[in-house]
Amino acid sequence: MQIKAVYEDGIIKPKTPLKLKKTQVEVTVIIPDDCLEKEKPEASESLRQKIRKILGKYSKRGTASLAGQDKKLWHEHLVRKYNR
Repeated sequence: MQIKAVYEDGIIKPKTPLKLKKTQVEVTVIIPDDCLEKEKPEASESLRQKIRKILGKYSKRGTASLAGQDKKLWHEHLVRKYNR
């Protein structure tokens, strides 16, 4: 079934009242392209830069770091944490 509706402040209002059998119904809405505002790309940092900022000094580790090294560091951390 096709109906006409108006989108206003986040609410889609049918132009004529509908009596639905269910309280929730999935609908498809077609919006003309000229009604949408174009999003401007962010001029902020890239995701990679954000991750490097979070990692701090650890972001400088080479990509060739071995899993064994990481496991060893994690083990040392756990030993220090729980053997106080």
